[in-house]
Amino acid sequence: MVNQVKSPSGEIPPAMPKAAAGYPHSRTARLFLLVAALSGFLWVSLGAIAGHEVFSGLHASFFDKAHRYQIVHTLALMLLATLPLRLPLSFCRAAGLCWLLGLCCFCGSLYVMAFLGTEAVRYLVPVGGVAFLVGWAMLFIAACVGERS
Repeated sequence: MVNQVKSPSGEIPPAMPKAAAGYPHSRTARLFLLVAALSGFLWVSLGAIAGHEVFSGLHASFFDKAHRYQIVHTLALMLLATLPLRLPLSFCRAAGLCWLLGLCCFCGSLYVMAFLGTEAVRYLVPVGGVAFLVGWAMLFIAACVGERS
C-alpha cells in the first residue's frame, strides 16, 4: 500500500489527475514553456519601445497587430505547456508547433516590417496566420477526440 501524504490538519488531499505520458513535463511542453517565457519577455519589451511612439501610420498598424496576436498565442502556448491535459498528445503537440510557426512568421514578419520598414517578408504573414488557425483547429480536434485512455 502506498503511503499518502497528509496535510497539517490531518486530511488527505485529493489526488491530482495523472498527466498523459509524462505530459506536461515532456520535452515538447518544456520547449513550449521556454518559447512562451521568451515571447512574453519580448512582448513587454517591445510594448515599452512602442510606448515611446517610434511608429506612425502603417508601421504602427503592423506593430499593433503583431503585438496583439503575440500575447494571445504566447498565453495559449503557456497554458498548453503547463496544464495537465488528458487530450491526445499528438494533436496538442501539433497545435503548439503551429502556434510557434505562427509567432515566427506572422508576428515576426509584422515586427520586421514595422521596425525596418521593409515589406520583403510580407509573404510570411499569411503563412503565419494559417499556422495560427491550424493550431486552433488541432486543439479543437484534440478536444473532440477526447481523453486518452
